[in-house]
Amino acid sequence: MTVLLVGAGGFIGAVCRYGMSFLTKSFSGSFPWGTLLVNFIGSFCIGMVFQMTLKWNVDERVAGMVMLGIIGGFTTFSTFSLETLRLLEGGNIAFALLNILLSVVACVFAAWLGRLMIRAI
Repeated sequence: MTVLLVGAGGFIGAVCRYGMSFLTKSFSGSFPWGTLLVNFIGSFCIGMVFQMTLKWNVDERVAGMVMLGIIGGFTTFSTFSLETLRLLEGGNIAFALLNILLSVVACVFAAWLGRLMIRAI
């Protein structure tokens, strides 16, 4: 049952990611802002959900569906890696380094912020 929940969550997350690609297409340009935004939102959400599981004893199946399925299907670390590699291969070293720095720092901050918000409730 848990596998089906995670799979269903992955479907939901992937469809949401696909929709987000259309929303961010207009401002992405040379820098992969859409991927950064998705990873930031996903990191924020996983921080919140993780804290919820600690604070409110959320069922493990539900937590798995949301964290592994929905958020895992929504975020795009593999896309981040490929886009960073392509920036490097294209000679855009500054953008590649900016993408690495912003993605790692901003997304770790987002996860912390998500947990902090739920702790405050």
